[in-house]
Amino acid sequence: IRRPPKSTLFPYTTLFRSVEVGANGVITVTFSANAISGQTILLTPTATGGRVIWNCAQNGTLEPKYRPSSCRA
Repeated sequence: IRRPPKSTLFPYTTLFRSVEVGANGVITVTFSANAISGQTILLTPTATGGRVIWNCAQNGTLEPKYRPSSCRA
């Protein structure tokens, strides 16, 4: 059995309370870890040249210090 690759954006899935897909494909991740419990980050898709670019900077309530480096403004 092969293990799936770890995500470079969010490697620890036990930190999540929920993941929801909303209007226009926006993904809302709600965290469950103690320091960030209930905080959210939004992943917003943009189609550009046949690719999807995900933007997560300045979205949701998750404090910048807890965001992945690619999601800090």
